[in-house]
Amino acid sequence: MTRYRDLLEPFEAELNTLEPESHRLTELRILGYGEISTVFALSFGDGEQWACKRMPIFSSRQQAEDYLKLYDDYNRLLGEAGLNIPDSHGETVAGHGGIYVNYLLQKELPGQNVCSVLIHQLPTEGQVQLLGKLAVEASKIWRYSQGEGSYTLGLDGQISNWALKTGEADNAAEYFMDTAEPEFHFIDTSTPFIRDEGRERIDGRLLLKSAPGPLRPVLAALFLEDVIGRYYDFRLVLTDMIANLYKEQLPQLIDPVLERINSELTGDLQGMGVETIQRPEIDRYYREDKFIWNLYMTVRKLDRWIRTRWLGRRYEFILPGAVKR
Repeated sequence: MTRYRDLLEPFEAELNTLEPESHRLTELRILGYGEISTVFALSFGDGEQWACKRMPIFSSRQQAEDYLKLYDDYNRLLGEAGLNIPDSHGETVAGHGGIYVNYLLQKELPGQNVCSVLIHQLPTEGQVQLLGKLAVEASKIWRYSQGEGSYTLGLDGQISNWALKTGEADNAAEYFMDTAEPEFHFIDTSTPFIRDEGRERIDGRLLLKSAPGPLRPVLAALFLEDVIGRYYDFRLVLTDMIANLYKEQLPQLIDPVLERINSELTGDLQGMGVETIQRPEIDRYYREDKFIWNLYMTVRKLDRWIRTRWLGRRYEFILPGAVKR
């Protein structure tokens, strides 16, 4: 057992998913939420903070450990494709009620470096430049997938999944504006989008574990293939990245960012074979995404209430509060 698991097992045993900040063993800081995960900032006594993504979605230790192997493969392949991936490590621990939980650990990067924070510190020129550079960075995955190997990779390219790699710079915004070719970390590798000769390696049903049980077969039949498929479509990844500006409360950037990214698609990225993106597509994509997200969160909150208040059971996922979208 590693020292990480020595600390994570009692952490998981004492975690109250309804009031996580009330953890008995440590003071918690939540860095972010996903559909099937929560990211905590934790220290393991080594003087450094770790970003630890909790994934309580596994019914057996073997299933959880197989997922960690796939996670390691994904990190390795992203690196082969040319992305900078922070040092990452995964641990499986026993959870409540016979489930198993994976914790995915990365050294925590300075908050100002995360692009969803950085973009708010930049002038308009820098904001547009940032999105253009992220589009080019994401394109490395599709260039790699078009090569001679058997692997096709996908990517969730939204703004919050990137962080500026600044070395020892104290001011990320100043560093970005002063650096001709800034480098980035890709920090959300928790969902391994890998196809091997066209075969999906991840069990997509795991991604539905946060949905109420009776809905999972319906969601799997109607939406799962399309939802996973969007992460392999470079044009849809760019559309999602631009539409994410609504969530960041920066809709005024959409038109100049579209112009910048479309210029990349007709310039340096022309060989990708991707058509330019139009503003109505961004607006339509955002409306649909917002509707689905709000509906999904409402259903999950109802499911949590039924499980905890009516049935007296534990609810394994931690839901965010009000999200401004």
